[in-house]
Amino acid sequence: MGYEKRQVNGRWTGLYELRPNVYRSAGTFGTRVLARDAWQAVERDLRAGDYLDPARARWTLERYVREKFLPLHTGIKINTRKNYASDLRAHILPFFGAMPLSEIYPEHVRAWVAHLERAGRSPATIRSRKATLSTIFSRAVTDRYLRINPALGVRTPKEPPQRIRALAPADVPRLLSGLPGPVSQLLVELDLHTGLRWGELTEMRGRDVREDDADALRVYLDVQRAVVDAGTEYTLDGTRFHVESTTKGGFDRRVGLSVAMSDRLLDYMGKHRIGAEDLLFPYSRLLAEWRQAHPDPPRRSLDDMPGDLPPVLARNGREYAHGTSKAYDTAGCRCDWCRLAKTVQRAARRAQGRDRPAREHSRRGKNVTDHCPDDWFRDRVWKPAVVAAGFDRRVVFYDLRHSHATWLANSHTVDIMKLKERMGHRSILTTQRYLSAAEEVDHTAADALESYLATAETRSTARRRRRVRAVPGM
Repeated sequence: MGYEKRQVNGRWTGLYELRPNVYRSAGTFGTRVLARDAWQAVERDLRAGDYLDPARARWTLERYVREKFLPLHTGIKINTRKNYASDLRAHILPFFGAMPLSEIYPEHVRAWVAHLERAGRSPATIRSRKATLSTIFSRAVTDRYLRINPALGVRTPKEPPQRIRALAPADVPRLLSGLPGPVSQLLVELDLHTGLRWGELTEMRGRDVREDDADALRVYLDVQRAVVDAGTEYTLDGTRFHVESTTKGGFDRRVGLSVAMSDRLLDYMGKHRIGAEDLLFPYSRLLAEWRQAHPDPPRRSLDDMPGDLPPVLARNGREYAHGTSKAYDTAGCRCDWCRLAKTVQRAARRAQGRDRPAREHSRRGKNVTDHCPDDWFRDRVWKPAVVAAGFDRRVVFYDLRHSHATWLANSHTVDIMKLKERMGHRSILTTQRYLSAAEEVDHTAADALESYLATAETRSTARRRRRVRAVPGM
Protein backbone atom coordinates (compact mmCIF):
# COMPACT_ATOMS: atom_id res chain seq x y z
CA MET A 1 0.00 0.00 0.00
CA GLY A 2 1.28 3.48 -0.85
CA TYR A 3 1.83 6.50 1.32
CA GLU A 4 2.70 10.21 1.24
CA LYS A 5 6.17 11.54 2.01
CA ARG A 6 6.84 15.13 3.04
CA GLN A 7 9.78 16.81 1.30
CA VAL A 8 12.24 19.34 2.71
CA ASN A 9 10.57 22.18 0.82
CA GLY A 10 7.18 21.34 2.32
CA ARG A 11 5.77 19.58 -0.77
CA TRP A 12 4.37 16.04 -0.71
CA THR A 13 5.36 13.03 -2.87
CA GLY A 14 2.91 10.21 -3.44
CA LEU A 15 4.58 6.76 -3.41
CA TYR A 16 2.78 3.70 -4.75
CA GLU A 17 3.79 0.08 -4.16
CA LEU A 18 4.79 -1.44 -7.51
CA ARG A 19 5.81 -4.76 -5.96
CA PRO A 20 6.12 -5.86 -2.33
CA ASN A 21 8.46 -3.37 -0.63
CA VAL A 22 9.22 -1.66 -3.99
CA TYR A 23 7.87 1.90 -4.18
CA ARG A 24 7.76 4.37 -7.06
CA SER A 25 6.85 8.06 -7.17
CA ALA A 26 3.45 9.05 -8.51
CA GLY A 27 4.46 12.71 -8.51
CA THR A 28 5.16 15.57 -6.11
CA PHE A 29 2.35 17.97 -5.16
CA GLY A 30 1.67 20.98 -3.00
CA THR A 31 -0.71 19.24 -0.60
CA ARG A 32 -0.87 15.86 1.05
CA VAL A 33 -4.38 15.23 -0.32
CA LEU A 34 -3.22 15.58 -3.92
CA ALA A 35 -0.28 13.24 -3.28
CA ARG A 36 -2.65 10.66 -1.73
CA ASP A 37 -5.04 10.89 -4.69
CA ALA A 38 -2.10 10.37 -7.10
CA TRP A 39 -0.72 7.18 -5.56
CA GLN A 40 -4.19 5.75 -5.01
CA ALA A 41 -5.05 6.34 -8.68
CA VAL A 42 -1.91 4.50 -9.76
CA GLU A 43 -2.67 1.56 -7.48
CA ARG A 44 -6.21 1.37 -8.89
CA ASP A 45 -4.66 1.09 -12.37
CA LEU A 46 -2.35 -1.63 -11.08
CA ARG A 47 -5.24 -3.66 -9.73
CA ALA A 48 -7.24 -3.19 -12.96
CA GLY A 49 -4.27 -4.07 -15.17
CA ASP A 50 -4.19 -0.59 -16.76
CA TYR A 51 -0.92 0.56 -15.24
CA LEU A 52 1.73 1.94 -17.60
CA ASP A 53 5.27 2.43 -16.34
CA PRO A 54 6.33 6.02 -17.21
CA ALA A 55 9.91 4.84 -17.73
CA ARG A 56 8.77 2.49 -20.48
CA ALA A 57 6.70 5.17 -22.18
CA ARG A 58 9.86 7.28 -22.51
CA TRP A 59 11.55 4.64 -24.70
CA THR A 60 12.09 5.81 -28.25
CA LEU A 61 10.53 3.84 -31.05
CA GLU A 62 13.96 2.86 -32.36
CA ARG A 63 15.04 1.48 -28.98
CA TYR A 64 11.82 -0.50 -28.61
CA VAL A 65 12.16 -1.95 -32.12
CA ARG A 66 15.83 -2.91 -31.69
CA GLU A 67 15.57 -4.36 -28.18
CA LYS A 68 12.03 -5.74 -27.98
CA PHE A 69 10.05 -5.92 -31.22
CA LEU A 70 12.46 -7.55 -33.67
CA PRO A 71 14.30 -9.91 -31.26
CA LEU A 72 11.13 -11.12 -29.49
CA HIS A 73 8.69 -11.14 -32.42
CA THR A 74 8.43 -14.90 -32.90
CA GLY A 75 6.20 -17.08 -35.02
CA ILE A 76 6.69 -15.15 -38.28
CA LYS A 77 8.31 -16.24 -41.52
CA ILE A 78 11.74 -15.08 -42.64
CA ASN A 79 10.28 -13.11 -45.53
CA THR A 80 7.97 -11.21 -43.17
CA ARG A 81 10.90 -10.38 -40.91
CA LYS A 82 12.83 -9.12 -43.93
CA ASN A 83 9.91 -6.90 -44.94
CA TYR A 84 9.68 -5.51 -41.41
CA ALA A 85 13.38 -4.65 -41.41
CA SER A 86 13.13 -3.03 -44.86
CA ASP A 87 10.11 -0.90 -43.88
CA LEU A 88 11.78 0.18 -40.66
CA ARG A 89 15.06 1.10 -42.32
CA ALA A 90 13.60 2.99 -45.28
CA HIS A 91 10.36 4.56 -44.04
CA ILE A 92 9.55 4.27 -40.34
CA LEU A 93 12.70 4.88 -38.29
CA PRO A 94 13.80 8.00 -40.24
CA PHE A 95 10.48 9.63 -39.23
CA PHE A 96 9.62 8.14 -35.82
CA GLY A 97 12.90 6.61 -34.62
CA ALA A 98 13.95 9.36 -32.18
CA MET A 99 10.43 10.02 -30.81
CA PRO A 100 9.42 8.66 -27.37
CA LEU A 101 6.55 6.20 -27.61
CA SER A 102 4.34 8.28 -25.33
CA GLU A 103 4.74 11.33 -27.60
CA ILE A 104 3.58 9.68 -30.83
CA TYR A 105 -0.02 10.66 -31.55
CA PRO A 106 -2.43 9.97 -34.44
CA GLU A 107 -1.62 13.37 -35.91
CA HIS A 108 2.02 12.30 -36.30
CA VAL A 109 0.94 9.12 -38.10
CA ARG A 110 -1.28 11.18 -40.42
CA ALA A 111 1.65 13.52 -41.13
CA TRP A 112 3.80 10.51 -41.94
CA VAL A 113 1.18 9.13 -44.34
CA ALA A 114 0.97 12.53 -46.04
CA HIS A 115 4.77 12.59 -46.29
CA LEU A 116 4.80 9.20 -48.04
CA GLU A 117 2.07 10.37 -50.40
CA ARG A 118 3.99 13.52 -51.32
CA ALA A 119 7.07 11.36 -51.92
CA GLY A 120 5.16 9.54 -54.66
CA ARG A 121 4.57 6.23 -52.86
CA SER A 122 1.68 4.21 -54.23
CA PRO A 123 -1.46 3.72 -52.09
CA ALA A 124 -0.68 0.00 -51.79
CA THR A 125 2.85 0.77 -50.54
CA ILE A 126 1.55 3.29 -48.01
CA ARG A 127 -1.05 0.80 -46.76
CA SER A 128 1.61 -1.88 -46.34
CA ARG A 129 4.02 0.45 -44.47
CA LYS A 130 1.23 1.67 -42.22
CA ALA A 131 0.29 -1.93 -41.43
CA THR A 132 3.88 -2.57 -40.30
CA LEU A 133 3.81 0.54 -38.09
CA SER A 134 0.46 -0.46 -36.61
CA THR A 135 1.82 -3.95 -35.84
CA ILE A 136 4.71 -2.39 -33.90
CA PHE A 137 2.36 -0.15 -31.91
CA SER A 138 -0.01 -3.04 -31.17
CA ARG A 139 2.89 -5.09 -29.82
CA ALA A 140 3.97 -2.08 -27.70
CA VAL A 141 0.45 -1.89 -26.23
CA THR A 142 0.58 -5.61 -25.43
CA ASP A 143 4.02 -5.20 -23.82
CA ARG A 144 2.73 -2.27 -21.72
CA TYR A 145 4.89 0.38 -23.35
CA LEU A 146 1.88 2.22 -24.80
CA ARG A 147 -1.67 2.69 -23.64
CA ILE A 148 -3.30 2.89 -27.09
CA ASN A 149 -2.21 2.31 -30.70
CA PRO A 150 -1.85 5.78 -32.32
CA ALA A 151 -2.11 4.27 -35.82
CA LEU A 152 -5.66 3.03 -35.30
CA GLY A 153 -8.20 5.00 -37.30
CA VAL A 154 -5.60 6.70 -39.50
CA ARG A 155 -6.73 6.35 -43.09
CA THR A 156 -4.45 5.79 -46.06
CA PRO A 157 -5.03 6.92 -49.67
CA LYS A 158 -7.66 4.97 -51.55
CA GLU A 159 -6.21 2.24 -53.70
CA PRO A 160 -7.26 1.70 -57.33
CA PRO A 161 -9.01 -1.59 -58.05
CA GLN A 162 -6.65 -4.55 -58.29
CA ARG A 163 -6.52 -5.56 -61.93
CA ILE A 164 -5.32 -9.05 -62.73
CA ARG A 165 -2.65 -9.09 -65.44
CA ALA A 166 -2.93 -12.35 -67.31
CA LEU A 167 -1.26 -13.50 -70.51
CA ALA A 168 -3.27 -14.58 -73.51
CA PRO A 169 -2.67 -18.18 -74.66
CA ALA A 170 -1.32 -16.79 -77.94
CA ASP A 171 1.41 -14.93 -76.01
CA VAL A 172 2.95 -18.10 -74.59
CA PRO A 173 4.82 -19.32 -77.71
CA ARG A 174 6.37 -15.88 -78.21
CA LEU A 175 7.51 -15.80 -74.59
CA LEU A 176 8.96 -19.31 -74.67
CA SER A 177 10.88 -18.63 -77.88
CA GLY A 178 12.81 -15.84 -76.17
CA LEU A 179 14.08 -18.04 -73.32
CA PRO A 180 17.66 -19.41 -73.41
CA GLY A 181 16.80 -23.10 -73.70
CA PRO A 182 14.64 -26.08 -72.74
CA VAL A 183 15.33 -25.89 -68.98
CA SER A 184 14.05 -22.35 -68.57
CA GLN A 185 11.23 -23.10 -71.01
CA LEU A 186 10.07 -26.06 -68.91
CA LEU A 187 10.28 -23.92 -65.76
CA VAL A 188 7.97 -21.30 -67.29
CA GLU A 189 5.61 -23.91 -68.73
CA LEU A 190 5.38 -25.74 -65.40
CA ASP A 191 4.50 -22.50 -63.65
CA LEU A 192 1.80 -21.78 -66.22
CA HIS A 193 0.36 -25.27 -65.62
CA THR A 194 0.51 -25.10 -61.81
CA GLY A 195 0.43 -21.46 -60.72
CA LEU A 196 3.15 -22.02 -58.10
CA ARG A 197 4.85 -19.09 -56.42
CA TRP A 198 8.52 -18.54 -57.25
CA GLY A 199 9.72 -19.80 -53.86
CA GLU A 200 7.58 -22.93 -54.16
CA LEU A 201 8.67 -23.66 -57.73
CA THR A 202 12.41 -23.25 -57.15
CA GLU A 203 12.27 -25.48 -54.02
CA MET A 204 10.63 -28.35 -55.94
CA ARG A 205 12.73 -31.51 -55.62
CA GLY A 206 12.58 -34.94 -57.16
CA ARG A 207 10.66 -36.41 -54.22
CA ASP A 208 7.94 -33.76 -54.65
CA VAL A 209 6.93 -35.20 -58.03
CA ARG A 210 4.55 -38.00 -57.09
CA GLU A 211 2.74 -40.61 -59.16
CA ASP A 212 -1.04 -40.40 -59.12
CA ASP A 213 -2.46 -43.68 -57.84
CA ALA A 214 -5.76 -43.00 -59.59
CA ASP A 215 -4.15 -42.38 -63.00
CA ALA A 216 -0.89 -44.09 -63.95
CA LEU A 217 -0.29 -41.59 -66.78
CA ARG A 218 -0.21 -38.54 -64.54
CA VAL A 219 1.94 -37.09 -61.79
CA TYR A 220 1.26 -34.33 -59.31
CA LEU A 221 3.40 -31.87 -57.35
CA ASP A 222 3.36 -32.20 -53.57
CA VAL A 223 3.80 -28.55 -52.50
CA GLN A 224 4.97 -28.43 -48.88
CA ARG A 225 7.81 -25.91 -48.71
CA ALA A 226 9.08 -22.62 -50.11
CA VAL A 227 12.55 -21.09 -50.31
CA VAL A 228 13.35 -17.50 -49.35
CA ASP A 229 16.30 -15.42 -50.51
CA ALA A 230 17.03 -14.32 -46.94
CA GLY A 231 20.71 -13.37 -46.82
CA THR A 232 23.11 -13.83 -43.93
CA GLU A 233 21.08 -11.58 -41.62
CA TYR A 234 18.26 -14.08 -41.33
CA THR A 235 19.74 -17.55 -41.93
CA LEU A 236 21.20 -19.46 -39.02
CA ASP A 237 24.20 -20.85 -40.95
CA GLY A 238 25.18 -17.62 -42.72
CA THR A 239 24.16 -18.82 -46.18
CA ARG A 240 21.90 -17.05 -48.62
CA PHE A 241 18.74 -19.14 -48.90
CA HIS A 242 16.38 -20.35 -46.20
CA VAL A 243 13.78 -23.10 -46.77
CA GLU A 244 10.51 -22.50 -44.94
CA SER A 245 8.81 -25.67 -43.70
CA THR A 246 5.42 -24.39 -44.91
CA THR A 247 4.13 -22.43 -47.88
CA LYS A 248 2.82 -18.87 -47.73
CA GLY A 249 -0.73 -20.13 -47.24
CA GLY A 250 0.42 -22.30 -44.34
CA PHE A 251 -0.86 -25.64 -45.62
CA ASP A 252 0.24 -28.40 -48.01
CA ARG A 253 -1.47 -28.94 -51.34
CA ARG A 254 -1.31 -31.33 -54.26
CA VAL A 255 -1.26 -29.79 -57.73
CA GLY A 256 -2.12 -32.19 -60.51
CA LEU A 257 -0.61 -32.08 -64.01
CA SER A 258 -1.97 -32.98 -67.41
CA VAL A 259 -0.78 -36.13 -69.17
CA ALA A 260 1.34 -34.15 -71.65
CA MET A 261 2.91 -32.04 -68.90
CA SER A 262 3.56 -35.15 -66.81
CA ASP A 263 5.41 -36.76 -69.72
CA ARG A 264 7.58 -33.69 -70.33
CA LEU A 265 8.46 -33.37 -66.64
CA LEU A 266 9.34 -37.07 -66.27
CA ASP A 267 11.43 -37.01 -69.45
CA TYR A 268 13.30 -33.97 -68.11
CA MET A 269 13.94 -35.65 -64.77
CA GLY A 270 15.23 -38.78 -66.48
CA LYS A 271 17.49 -36.86 -68.84
CA HIS A 272 19.17 -34.93 -65.99
CA ARG A 273 19.04 -37.86 -63.54
CA ILE A 274 17.26 -35.87 -60.87
CA GLY A 275 17.23 -37.75 -57.57
CA ALA A 276 14.84 -37.50 -54.66
CA GLU A 277 16.73 -34.65 -52.97
CA ASP A 278 17.84 -32.84 -56.13
CA LEU A 279 16.25 -29.55 -57.12
CA LEU A 280 14.22 -29.63 -60.31
CA PHE A 281 15.62 -26.29 -61.51
CA PRO A 282 18.98 -25.63 -59.82
CA TYR A 283 20.86 -22.42 -60.43
CA SER A 284 23.87 -24.24 -61.87
CA ARG A 285 21.79 -25.85 -64.64
CA LEU A 286 19.99 -22.62 -65.54
CA LEU A 287 23.31 -20.71 -65.50
CA ALA A 288 24.98 -23.26 -67.78
CA GLU A 289 22.08 -23.02 -70.23
CA TRP A 290 22.23 -19.22 -70.18
CA ARG A 291 25.98 -19.20 -70.77
CA GLN A 292 25.57 -21.56 -73.69
CA ALA A 293 23.05 -19.17 -75.24
CA HIS A 294 25.22 -16.13 -74.43
CA PRO A 295 28.86 -17.14 -74.97
CA ASP A 296 31.54 -14.74 -73.78
CA PRO A 297 33.00 -12.54 -76.50
CA PRO A 298 36.58 -13.35 -77.50
CA ARG A 299 39.10 -11.75 -75.18
CA ARG A 300 41.07 -8.86 -76.53
CA SER A 301 44.62 -7.79 -75.83
CA LEU A 302 46.11 -4.33 -75.58
CA ASP A 303 48.17 -5.31 -78.62
CA ASP A 304 44.94 -5.15 -80.64
CA MET A 305 44.34 -1.50 -79.76
CA PRO A 306 44.39 0.84 -82.82
CA GLY A 307 47.39 3.13 -82.91
CA ASP A 308 45.57 6.22 -84.16
CA LEU A 309 43.37 6.85 -81.10
CA PRO A 310 43.51 10.48 -79.90
CA PRO A 311 44.88 11.10 -76.40
CA VAL A 312 42.60 11.54 -73.40
CA LEU A 313 42.49 15.07 -71.96
CA ALA A 314 42.31 15.16 -68.15
CA ARG A 315 40.91 17.99 -66.03
CA ASN A 316 44.42 19.12 -65.11
CA GLY A 317 45.11 19.79 -68.77
CA ARG A 318 47.47 16.86 -69.28
CA GLU A 319 47.02 14.25 -71.99
CA TYR A 320 47.17 10.51 -71.47
CA ALA A 321 47.28 7.70 -73.98
CA HIS A 322 44.42 5.25 -74.26
CA GLY A 323 45.00 1.79 -72.87
CA THR A 324 46.82 2.97 -69.74
CA SER A 325 45.84 2.89 -66.09
CA LYS A 326 46.66 6.63 -65.86
CA ALA A 327 44.00 7.40 -68.42
CA TYR A 328 41.55 5.31 -66.39
CA ASP A 329 42.45 6.73 -62.94
CA THR A 330 43.44 10.33 -63.63
CA ALA A 331 41.53 11.24 -66.78
CA GLY A 332 38.51 9.11 -65.91
CA CYS A 333 38.33 7.43 -69.31
CA ARG A 334 36.05 4.39 -69.35
CA CYS A 335 36.56 3.13 -72.87
CA ASP A 336 37.10 -0.59 -73.44
CA TRP A 337 40.89 -0.19 -73.80
CA CYS A 338 41.35 1.80 -70.60
CA ARG A 339 39.15 -0.66 -68.71
CA LEU A 340 41.25 -3.52 -70.08
CA ALA A 341 44.46 -1.77 -69.00
CA LYS A 342 43.12 -1.33 -65.46
CA THR A 343 42.07 -4.99 -65.36
CA VAL A 344 45.57 -6.10 -66.40
CA GLN A 345 47.14 -3.85 -63.75
CA ARG A 346 44.92 -5.21 -60.98
CA ALA A 347 45.62 -8.80 -62.01
CA ALA A 348 49.36 -8.16 -61.85
CA ARG A 349 49.10 -6.54 -58.42
CA ARG A 350 46.95 -9.38 -57.18
CA ALA A 351 49.51 -11.91 -58.35
CA GLN A 352 52.17 -10.04 -56.33
CA GLY A 353 49.97 -9.89 -53.24
CA ARG A 354 49.81 -6.09 -53.41
CA ASP A 355 46.14 -5.70 -54.34
CA ARG A 356 43.38 -4.96 -51.83
CA PRO A 357 42.40 -7.95 -49.66
CA ALA A 358 39.58 -10.13 -50.85
CA ARG A 359 36.26 -8.67 -49.83
CA GLU A 360 34.20 -10.76 -47.47
CA HIS A 361 30.85 -12.01 -48.61
CA SER A 362 28.16 -9.37 -48.52
CA ARG A 363 25.07 -9.62 -46.34
CA ARG A 364 23.44 -11.45 -49.24
CA GLY A 365 25.51 -14.53 -48.41
CA LYS A 366 26.98 -17.35 -50.45
CA ASN A 367 24.72 -19.59 -52.49
CA VAL A 368 25.66 -23.07 -51.27
CA THR A 369 22.23 -24.65 -51.83
CA ASP A 370 22.11 -24.07 -55.62
CA HIS A 371 18.71 -22.36 -55.46
CA CYS A 372 18.10 -19.98 -58.36
CA PRO A 373 18.13 -16.31 -57.25
CA ASP A 374 15.01 -14.51 -58.39
CA ASP A 375 16.91 -11.34 -59.30
CA TRP A 376 19.34 -13.25 -61.53
CA PHE A 377 16.49 -15.04 -63.33
CA ARG A 378 14.55 -11.81 -63.70
CA ASP A 379 17.44 -9.78 -65.16
CA ARG A 380 19.22 -12.43 -67.25
CA VAL A 381 16.40 -14.71 -68.40
CA TRP A 382 12.95 -13.20 -67.95
CA LYS A 383 13.35 -9.57 -69.05
CA PRO A 384 15.22 -10.40 -72.30
CA ALA A 385 12.50 -12.93 -73.14
CA VAL A 386 9.77 -10.35 -72.54
CA VAL A 387 11.59 -7.84 -74.76
CA ALA A 388 12.08 -10.45 -77.49
CA ALA A 389 8.38 -11.35 -77.33
CA GLY A 390 7.47 -7.72 -78.08
CA PHE A 391 4.99 -7.13 -75.26
CA ASP A 392 3.61 -3.59 -75.16
CA ARG A 393 3.13 -3.67 -71.38
CA ARG A 394 5.08 -4.63 -68.30
CA VAL A 395 5.10 -8.41 -67.79
CA VAL A 396 6.52 -9.94 -64.59
CA PHE A 397 7.06 -13.56 -63.61
CA TYR A 398 4.13 -13.47 -61.17
CA ASP A 399 1.84 -12.89 -64.16
CA LEU A 400 2.27 -16.60 -64.91
CA ARG A 401 0.46 -17.40 -61.66
CA HIS A 402 -2.23 -14.84 -62.53
CA SER A 403 -2.58 -16.38 -65.99
CA HIS A 404 -2.97 -19.90 -64.58
CA ALA A 405 -5.80 -18.88 -62.24
CA THR A 406 -7.54 -16.65 -64.80
CA TRP A 407 -7.49 -19.35 -67.48
CA LEU A 408 -9.05 -21.84 -65.06
CA ALA A 409 -11.71 -19.28 -64.10
CA ASN A 410 -12.47 -18.72 -67.80
CA SER A 411 -12.82 -22.46 -68.43
CA HIS A 412 -15.86 -22.75 -66.07
CA THR A 413 -14.83 -26.34 -65.33
CA VAL A 414 -13.15 -25.73 -61.95
CA ASP A 415 -15.30 -24.50 -59.07
CA ILE A 416 -14.04 -21.76 -56.78
CA MET A 417 -13.17 -24.05 -53.86
CA LYS A 418 -10.97 -26.28 -56.05
CA LEU A 419 -9.31 -23.19 -57.51
CA LYS A 420 -8.67 -21.87 -53.99
CA GLU A 421 -7.01 -25.13 -52.95
CA ARG A 422 -4.93 -25.32 -56.13
CA MET A 423 -3.64 -21.75 -55.73
CA GLY A 424 -2.96 -22.14 -51.99
CA HIS A 425 -5.01 -19.12 -50.93
CA ARG A 426 -5.91 -18.62 -47.29
CA SER A 427 -9.03 -16.61 -48.08
CA ILE A 428 -11.61 -17.28 -50.76
CA LEU A 429 -11.81 -13.51 -51.32
CA THR A 430 -8.39 -13.70 -52.96
CA THR A 431 -9.62 -16.41 -55.30
CA GLN A 432 -12.72 -14.43 -56.24
CA ARG A 433 -10.52 -11.78 -57.85
CA TYR A 434 -9.76 -14.23 -60.65
CA LEU A 435 -13.44 -14.91 -61.24
CA SER A 436 -13.97 -11.17 -61.62
CA ALA A 437 -11.10 -11.03 -64.13
CA ALA A 438 -12.70 -13.66 -66.38
CA GLU A 439 -13.15 -12.52 -69.96
CA GLU A 440 -16.82 -13.51 -70.27
CA VAL A 441 -19.22 -10.57 -70.01
CA ASP A 442 -22.51 -11.26 -68.24
CA HIS A 443 -25.47 -9.92 -70.27
CA THR A 444 -28.14 -11.45 -68.03
CA ALA A 445 -28.84 -8.24 -66.12
CA ALA A 446 -29.06 -6.18 -69.32
CA ASP A 447 -31.52 -8.65 -70.87
CA ALA A 448 -33.62 -8.70 -67.71
CA LEU A 449 -33.79 -4.90 -67.68
CA GLU A 450 -34.74 -4.81 -71.36
CA SER A 451 -37.51 -7.34 -70.73
CA TYR A 452 -38.78 -5.36 -67.76
CA LEU A 453 -38.88 -2.09 -69.70
CA ALA A 454 -40.67 -3.75 -72.63
CA THR A 455 -43.28 -5.25 -70.30
CA ALA A 456 -43.78 -1.93 -68.55
CA GLU A 457 -44.26 -0.16 -71.91
CA THR A 458 -46.84 -2.80 -72.99
CA ARG A 459 -48.76 -2.36 -69.73
CA SER A 460 -48.68 1.43 -70.05
CA THR A 461 -50.06 1.25 -73.63
CA ALA A 462 -52.82 -1.11 -72.53
CA ARG A 463 -53.84 1.23 -69.70
CA ARG A 464 -54.03 4.21 -72.10
CA ARG A 465 -56.25 2.22 -74.47
CA ARG A 466 -58.61 1.25 -71.65
CA ARG A 467 -58.91 4.90 -70.55
CA VAL A 468 -59.67 5.99 -74.13
CA ARG A 469 -62.44 3.37 -74.54
CA ALA A 470 -63.95 4.46 -71.23
CA VAL A 471 -64.44 8.06 -72.43
CA PRO A 472 -68.13 8.61 -73.57
CA GLY A 473 -68.60 9.11 -77.29
CA MET A 474 -65.32 7.36 -78.12
